[in-house]
Amino acid sequence: MKKIKMITFAAMAATAAITFAGCSSGETEGTKASDDSTESVTDQNTTGESATSEGASMEAPGEKYDVSGADFTKPDVVIKDGDFDAMKQLASDISEGKMEGKVIEAEGYYSDNIGHSIMERNAEDTGGVGFGFEVIDMADDEYPAHESKIKITGVVKDTGEEAAGFKLYTIAVPKENFKVL
Repeated sequence: MKKIKMITFAAMAATAAITFAGCSSGETEGTKASDDSTESVTDQNTTGESATSEGASMEAPGEKYDVSGADFTKPDVVIKDGDFDAMKQLASDISEGKMEGKVIEAEGYYSDNIGHSIMERNAEDTGGVGFGFEVIDMADDEYPAHESKIKITGVVKDTGEEAAGFKLYTIAVPKENFKVL
């Protein structure tokens, strides 16, 4: 998993919407970019490994995302731990490009199955939904253990990249706004 983490980080974790039909199936949902419209698409990866894009940027998040103008004390959207439906709606809105520039505060559990993601489990605990994020100036070895409870506050940013026809978004999170609960 470590050998693909940096590529995954740049290519797929930047996807603002990562929706899993089941944690073990690794099914993801995103937005396919097109000229005049967007269309939801699903990419299932049954091995649990993520796809990578050619030429993915390896630029450090601190160099790529400017969040200096954001007011983190007044988030546009707040998702509390356990609110699966709200997390699912937010992931959908992000993937459709509706949340770019918005400040997001979310609690959930950390997943490193596909880069760095914050997830919420469904009521049956058979699957989850969430989205990718990048903590500015944080090294991969500083992230918590898989499934740790976390809270992030960051800004939805267009990565300027596409992978397999998907427009990629991320939540850019200042290091001081990343908490292990």
